[in-house]
Amino acid sequence: MHHSRLVVRCAESLLSLLLILQATSSPVAAADAEQSAARATALLKQVGVNRGLCVVVGQEPGVVLELVQSSDLTVLVREPDAGRRSRLQQAANEAGLGIDRLVIQAGAASRLPYADRLIDAVITSKPELTDDEAMRALRPLGTLIRVAGNTLRTKRRPPQKGAGDWSHWENGPDNNPVSTDSVIKAPYMTQFMARPYYIGMPSITTAAAGRTFLAIGHIAHHRREWKMLNKLIARNGYNGTVLWEKSLPEGYLVHRSAFVATADTFYMINGPGCQRLDPQTGVDLGRLRIPGLVGHWKWMVIRDGVLYALAGPRDQGVVTTKGDRSFGGWSWSDLSRGYYSKPRVPWGFGSQLAAMDLKTRKVLWIHKETGKPIDSRGMTLGKDKLVLYCPDQYLRCLNASSGEVLWTNDEKDVLALIEQPGQGLSSTPGFRSACLAVFTPDAVIIQGQTRMNVVAISTADGYKLWHKKKFTNNPNAIYVDGRVILGVGKSGSHVAIEPSTGRVIEDLGFRKVACTRLTASSDSFFVRGEGTLRYDRGKKKPTIDGAIRPACNDGALPANGLLYLGPWQCDCNLSLIGNVAKCSAGKFQFARVATTAERLERFTTSNTVKALEVTPTDWGTLRGDNDRSSSTPVTIPGSIQSSWQFRHPAGSQPVPAIAAGDLVITTGLDGVIRAVDTTSGKSRWTFPTNAPIRMPPTIADGRLYAGAGDGFVYCLEAATGRPLWRFRAAPVERQIMVYGRLTSTWPVNTGVLVAKGVAYFAAGMIDHDGTYLYAIDAVTGALKWQNNSTGHLNAGIRKGISAQGNLTIHGDRLILAGGNQISPAPFDLKTGKCLVGPRSGGKPQSNHGRFVGVLDGKVPVGGGRILFSSPRNVSSKGSFEVHTATKRLRLSYGGIPPAWNKSTVALVNYKHGLLTCCDTETVIKRISNEQPGTTGRGTVASQLGTAKAIRWQSSLGETNKFEAMSLVVGPNAVVAVVQHQQKFRAQPQWFVVSFDQGTGKATWRHEIKDEPLPGGLLINRDGRIVVTTLTGNLLSLAAAK
Repeated sequence: MHHSRLVVRCAESLLSLLLILQATSSPVAAADAEQSAARATALLKQVGVNRGLCVVVGQEPGVVLELVQSSDLTVLVREPDAGRRSRLQQAANEAGLGIDRLVIQAGAASRLPYADRLIDAVITSKPELTDDEAMRALRPLGTLIRVAGNTLRTKRRPPQKGAGDWSHWENGPDNNPVSTDSVIKAPYMTQFMARPYYIGMPSITTAAAGRTFLAIGHIAHHRREWKMLNKLIARNGYNGTVLWEKSLPEGYLVHRSAFVATADTFYMINGPGCQRLDPQTGVDLGRLRIPGLVGHWKWMVIRDGVLYALAGPRDQGVVTTKGDRSFGGWSWSDLSRGYYSKPRVPWGFGSQLAAMDLKTRKVLWIHKETGKPIDSRGMTLGKDKLVLYCPDQYLRCLNASSGEVLWTNDEKDVLALIEQPGQGLSSTPGFRSACLAVFTPDAVIIQGQTRMNVVAISTADGYKLWHKKKFTNNPNAIYVDGRVILGVGKSGSHVAIEPSTGRVIEDLGFRKVACTRLTASSDSFFVRGEGTLRYDRGKKKPTIDGAIRPACNDGALPANGLLYLGPWQCDCNLSLIGNVAKCSAGKFQFARVATTAERLERFTTSNTVKALEVTPTDWGTLRGDNDRSSSTPVTIPGSIQSSWQFRHPAGSQPVPAIAAGDLVITTGLDGVIRAVDTTSGKSRWTFPTNAPIRMPPTIADGRLYAGAGDGFVYCLEAATGRPLWRFRAAPVERQIMVYGRLTSTWPVNTGVLVAKGVAYFAAGMIDHDGTYLYAIDAVTGALKWQNNSTGHLNAGIRKGISAQGNLTIHGDRLILAGGNQISPAPFDLKTGKCLVGPRSGGKPQSNHGRFVGVLDGKVPVGGGRILFSSPRNVSSKGSFEVHTATKRLRLSYGGIPPAWNKSTVALVNYKHGLLTCCDTETVIKRISNEQPGTTGRGTVASQLGTAKAIRWQSSLGETNKFEAMSLVVGPNAVVAVVQHQQKFRAQPQWFVVSFDQGTGKATWRHEIKDEPLPGGLLINRDGRIVVTTLTGNLLSLAAAK
């Protein structure tokens, strides 16, 4: 525990924002507009990119505004001057610019609060910002622009030494997925996280010169993936900004050697040639063909300035497949047509090969096969040899310079070994479009999905060197340090093999899960573990990070000095999804001790606030109370009518609203806290935090508390929005991009729980970056206790508890939704001591859901969907579990938490399950009597049904995609927001419905036209029903007069 004296720090940063609402004059004089535009144009020319992150220090508001509106840059303003901040914030409000385009922050000009290598450009007129500090924050080849009067002086950060590319689908033309990048080394920290959350399959990533290129395939198993099918997305490799995206041609197979990424050009196979694109802008640079090469291209690589391509007849193409599975995960039976073809897939076969010098456009040679066609999956290019495979006919090697045939192996026993169907192999069948061959100096290693053997062929003369039977379907080979690493040891363990003899040198003692490929960096091997299994090549020891896992087809991808993970197509028990990049953590000090003097900023010397009474009938925190019960003691009206509607000014993803006294409070990813009059729906006050908010605020004792993405907790006077103080929960200011918003590496995404004069909250995203839990005085903001080690309970592997959801209180314990390692995570309420020990490994061992509550004040319940995911209740494997002192039971499946009071529990089992109402006492007894270790998909909810212990169930008689999206239990009724789609309707409809608590009869139903936010339902002290919509609007329903 650490106590420090309370100090008052500079209040300019937030008090100035209050002046915004009172200002009426234009912040930029008309006479200056032309000059500002001209200055912005000159600056943008020096910046050199149209999309990315641009830091501005010490520039006039008019220039900043022009920079934003004349480009697609996200502009990050670091402004010490309060007057400039106020003028700029007013101008931003008038222009409708949110924090996805313009972030305005106070702070000294000498220190930039951003992660290393994050920023594309820095514009400054402040000499106190040194070149060294600017270069630290800039990405390689990023630009520093110094402004002195009318003079602009630019300086670029040099390319990063040791950073490597991943230019082809398997890294290089030899199909050996071993990175040459020497920069990225363990341990790691998060560099950025980016959408899309969900993608189609298969998918392939290439990377070069600080960019990544994600090609997304043609198969979707859930509706959530439909929009991402057949896409090519180019991304800034350092901050995740999408540079451009394009739709792929219909029928395009991405899972092949169809793309080559370079610093100057992105090459993409397209019909009888390849398309060349500018890697920064996506502008078409023209098509490239090889004269004399006839047919559609099936395979393409580039080595040392020479382009090699395979062409053949146009094949049938892949079939776009859109599934609508309502449960998470997917089935191998649902791949598109072609993946089940016998004896092999129908794509990627050709009969002509050619090589062309890219600089001179001279055709070096053309080779034609007259027998059976070449299978592009079996092509691999070494330094001076190109090996091809014609199934059932031969393997053949060409001189890469001349195209001359060097050797041919047509031995029937060898061909039979390659094609022998697998029998008794474990793991998934994998994607049969996967690469077959890896070139090493001594041997070509050949193995196919669903095939029985790994076969090694001499690169010198084509004779078989050795073969080994497989244990799993998916042991892809890599070549490193003169050895082949291959999962053909006991039960699929990875072993090191001498390439020329097949002799096993050593067993490395790790296996991979499913078909995610094995890759390597300079210090590590990576596979799916469950999670990301990293084998330390120096220590010869595997560790697992279950928070995130490698992408299904890509695996872990080291390039650009970073490690890229995801996105993928599954619903594994993970805590992070989407595109995730990690940097090396180096010697970062995680166990930093907070003091009140360092962390607290006060904006007033008085602790007195205007009264705003909060009673048990209010909905003053997440789900109405600290138990998170989503219940109200207020009688639900017998009939209702529309009362008012509050329209969000710009439309932004919200969090569920709260209500206390005569106010409804709404906020969300736009970072603006808005107070709305509960009677009229008119805006009463707004407060911009300039950081995304992912959990509802809390109102207590006249104060409003909000945790924000910048790593601060804000305390406002609830009645007026006047700022009182803020407390920095983040150990240091290190900001990164998280799903399109500038965010601290340690955001306060837990919300703030207030009880008995103490405010509790946690900062962090994932355990390996550190998790920081605090208790502070709710009035003064003074620190009471802290826990700065809970993220690294197992310090050796940096695993522990993550801040992955809300907080609740169970007796003398503070409970945190702690991610998939330890959750619910208990702490001593008085001291902050963690009440559980470290887990022995890093695999997922808990429910990853973002919700925790206390059922009937007795039993902790947790689960649901993960914190970072779509705001919609999309298909997932989410579930809710109850925890007693001795057991853990699955309560129900789905993403919508149950609601309860002393007499009634309302829940939904599965996404499209019936709305189910039970006696609370019956549910508690069932939990007490049930044995742990329920097998299969059994739940307490289903067992209650079997025992006929359910009070009632309802789907309103709608059988087509009925879905309960929000639940509130009152003394006389259960109120739900539901969605269903009648069979004669093309689109779903949404209704607020009141069900009689005793009978389940719908007493009234009110249609709402805007798509509602799941969980976005509240009932205030007057019985007024407020629904939050997906775009941040509020709909109010009141008792009918």
